[in-house]
Amino acid sequence: MDDVNIKCRVHTDALQDIDQSKRMDEPLSQFEANQSSFQNIAEKLIRNGRVQNGQLVISKDDIHA
Repeated sequence: MDDVNIKCRVHTDALQDIDQSKRMDEPLSQFEANQSSFQNIAEKLIRNGRVQNGQLVISKDDIHA
């Protein structure tokens, strides 16, 4: 968004909750399989002002919001 670099972290519980069928997969596989969903969530959080010090954290609560 707007050519600004933001470091985004995704909590392990968010990785596991976004797609229950892949809950036991490796974290990188979970992220790659759901990357577009995480991007959508990140964009929403950025618009809502959740970036702090150039960083954004996606938690389990953000998956169900």
